[in-house]
Amino acid sequence: MSTPFRPTGVRRVLRRVNHLLGMSGVILAAICAAGPIGAQAAPQVQTGYGLVEGEAGPDGLEVFRGVAYAAAPVGPLRWRAPLPPVRWSGVRAAHDFSPDCPQPPPPPGESGAQTSRGRGQSEDCLTLNIWTTARHASGPLPVMVWIHGGGFQSGSGAISDYDGAGFARAGVVLVTINYRLGPLGFLVHPDLTAEASYHSSGNYGLLDQIAALKWIQQNIAAFGGDARRVTIFGESAGSTAISILQASPLARGLFARVIGESTSQLDAAAGLLGRQSLEQAEQHGKTYAASLGAATLEQLRELPVEALVRSSTFFWPLDPDGYVLPEEVYSAFEHGHQNDVPTLVGSNSAEGVNLRVPWINPDPSEKAAFRRLYPRPDEPAVFTDVVAWQMQSWASLQARTGHSPSYLYLFDHPTPARGGAPTAALHGAEIVYVFRNFDFVPRPWTPADRLIGERMAAYWINFARDGDPNGAGLARWPALDTHAPEVMKFDSDAHAVAAPRQDAFRLIDTYFARRRPPGAADAVADPGILNINLSANGPALAASVPDIALNPRDPHQIAVVWRFVALDDALAAGESGSLCHLSVSTDGGSSFADSQVDWGLPDTPHCNAPFVDFGGAGDLYIGATLVGLNGKPPIGRAVVRRSLDDGRTWSRTVDAIGTDTQERFEPNAAIAQDARYTPWDGARGVVDRETGTVFVSGGYPAPPGGKEHSQRFYTASSDGGGSFGPIRAYGNVEWPQRWDSHLVAAHGRLAFAYIAGAVPQPSAACPCVVFASSADRGTTLQRHFVTAVTQLDTLVHYPALAAHPYLKDTYALALVSEDARQVLALTSSDDGASWKTSIVRQPQDVVRVSRPALAFTPEGALVVLWRGYHVDQSYDVYVAVGAGPEHLVAPVRLSLASSRVPAGLASQYAVRGDFINVVAADSHFVHAAWTDWRNGSASVYYGRVPLARLMMSMH
Repeated sequence: MSTPFRPTGVRRVLRRVNHLLGMSGVILAAICAAGPIGAQAAPQVQTGYGLVEGEAGPDGLEVFRGVAYAAAPVGPLRWRAPLPPVRWSGVRAAHDFSPDCPQPPPPPGESGAQTSRGRGQSEDCLTLNIWTTARHASGPLPVMVWIHGGGFQSGSGAISDYDGAGFARAGVVLVTINYRLGPLGFLVHPDLTAEASYHSSGNYGLLDQIAALKWIQQNIAAFGGDARRVTIFGESAGSTAISILQASPLARGLFARVIGESTSQLDAAAGLLGRQSLEQAEQHGKTYAASLGAATLEQLRELPVEALVRSSTFFWPLDPDGYVLPEEVYSAFEHGHQNDVPTLVGSNSAEGVNLRVPWINPDPSEKAAFRRLYPRPDEPAVFTDVVAWQMQSWASLQARTGHSPSYLYLFDHPTPARGGAPTAALHGAEIVYVFRNFDFVPRPWTPADRLIGERMAAYWINFARDGDPNGAGLARWPALDTHAPEVMKFDSDAHAVAAPRQDAFRLIDTYFARRRPPGAADAVADPGILNINLSANGPALAASVPDIALNPRDPHQIAVVWRFVALDDALAAGESGSLCHLSVSTDGGSSFADSQVDWGLPDTPHCNAPFVDFGGAGDLYIGATLVGLNGKPPIGRAVVRRSLDDGRTWSRTVDAIGTDTQERFEPNAAIAQDARYTPWDGARGVVDRETGTVFVSGGYPAPPGGKEHSQRFYTASSDGGGSFGPIRAYGNVEWPQRWDSHLVAAHGRLAFAYIAGAVPQPSAACPCVVFASSADRGTTLQRHFVTAVTQLDTLVHYPALAAHPYLKDTYALALVSEDARQVLALTSSDDGASWKTSIVRQPQDVVRVSRPALAFTPEGALVVLWRGYHVDQSYDVYVAVGAGPEHLVAPVRLSLASSRVPAGLASQYAVRGDFINVVAADSHFVHAAWTDWRNGSASVYYGRVPLARLMMSMH
């Protein structure tokens, strides 16, 4: 690992002179980052707002300082959510750090204050700084975004301790940011609430951080960063902000991992202002305004910034505010609503020596218990233990309600004092070690200090790169086990130990639990229900059409396939509009690893309707519809691939059905010939685990040539998907296939359920649901009428089908009633000749349903999944289980929070047609995947619920 760039003796002298003269470090910034004069041309990068020019340093380092990520929040923009930067023409210099955000000066005589290199102070401060060596990298680099501390009252991204050269030389794109502080960042006032479209105020500094993360998502690739691997990390107030961002739905998808160093917002009662409602915070703001002589919001905005920050009034993020935080941070983690990403947090062993915040004020009934641990109520151990509780609570709740791992550390390395004698690990002491910026802090550092710095930086960088701090040459850092918590202790070296002072943790945990709002515990989501956002995408993309499969040989292996599809022109020119992904879990659904599927067929780049299944030996199959929109006619194909080693390597992509495989289509009077030459959709694929036969279907999704029906085709492979036989149509002249369909294979039989066309059969009106089965690998089909339908909306009729695990010729179907208010479960025990219908009981607040899915457990219990809508058109995903359809009672909500399709998108086929739910079950759990809309974007969610939990609801 590279060591950080160390300034020469001359530069050290200049830095010291600047410090003594009280300057802001402008000379230091210019000299330290410039490197040899004239060594390299100044690097230029095109952002989404204009061209910026940075500075080239030694060893390929490039630094871009003071890059605006938002418009200046001045004049009428003071105390408003940040707006995007104003675009510019030409080249904008990014050579110098911008001014720091306005803040009061440090108290007179305070020693050890960090040195900012910002050019003074100004409200025009919403900028970020980037260190990168990406021009010399083989691919996109992980990104680490530092959020500075300072109690939300002071600080800067230009502080020398946070110089990013060391991280950059180690293969990370390092970003530091400024955000609004004190009253400018966190003033809550009734007039501000009234003018805001989201009916709240305050937390402007947090909105700045979110805006910076959005800018990074949009622009960091131009600096060599990987937007999919963004880690946010920070210390003190910066760490507290990160816990808030992890709890905020506004920050969803903006980062992939979090690191918190010393303090969090894991209980609002522990905040420096205590728990406040919006109304209480507004009164605090009114008192502040009155102290400045401002009777109106206009007068407040006209005040000089110096008057605002001179006040001694303290400001802190409002938790909750109803916008950035719809619920308290602790509640969000407790309910599993947090942004579920790998989490690494910890504290220092002597936080309370220099961080003395009145967090604890025991009632008389509690004082005896506290006195046993803390004989003196103001001793440093009290404050140290509260910070340790904050961090362990953060990690523990993530481990308990999330699916991504969490890691806990304790920094216990003595730090050299300026006089030479080592001091304890105080609040903030770890920063210089993490950044390895020893030469920016004038202390008698030893080789032991630098060794610990190398260790910590290595863990931090591994975590940013992979979501796991472990790596070659490092002591193993175990993920947190809440039953036996361990910490990575950094003292003379790094080693895992049992988390200390658990008696203090339990006492403080009880203290804050008593101070949470009444009834908060009643809203806790069932701890057995787990959800994972598999796609975590942004608003420019929708994730959709998932499929799920369980490995019959390994109950811990779960595969989910899904796609990204562009809803606007956000994808760069030349990229395909839809990309298919495979997410695989090897721990029973607690975590997933994702990969984009490369089909190796550049002539058909658009991927839709992916499917996945396991063979009887655990061999994995994936497939999809691929379309090339530039062909004449366009090329469409249903394809399949096979893996024999859990997805590490794959067979070649095989065309099962295609518009360019005309010779294999069997003649069928029920289909229009031009259906064979049109783009394809709706691919599905299944494996009969008894015979090893692979079945693939696909077809045109809308009426070709103006005819009254579309068409699905299917084909079979007896050699593991290496080759396929004739291509046959679902429909016949009597019941031509018209719309959606489903297929299953079991016990040597193939079965379909599909929406048949407009041709009526005697005594039964069509359109209708038809069941078809085959005992000869699909060569011939036996068809049966199931039920008539009139509502063909794809949200209403999708004939999900499941085969009983051990009763041959026994199947179940799931439909939606004609009034869209009920889920119908139909069963047949005579190969589809007759069907029994039962109504699945709905929760009282469900007024409409759509997209049911169903499966059998290995023991033969029936599982039904569906989407239930409420009066306000929000929806949740529900699941019920029973010995048969008539026993499907007391459904359980599988989604952890209600969702809503954005206005204006509900009528688009790309949204309506992608509302697909899929479900599978093993002997212990029900597993599901579905499309879920949150905050204006669609994601694919995976959910898991214990069967025992569902069975309990039946009684």
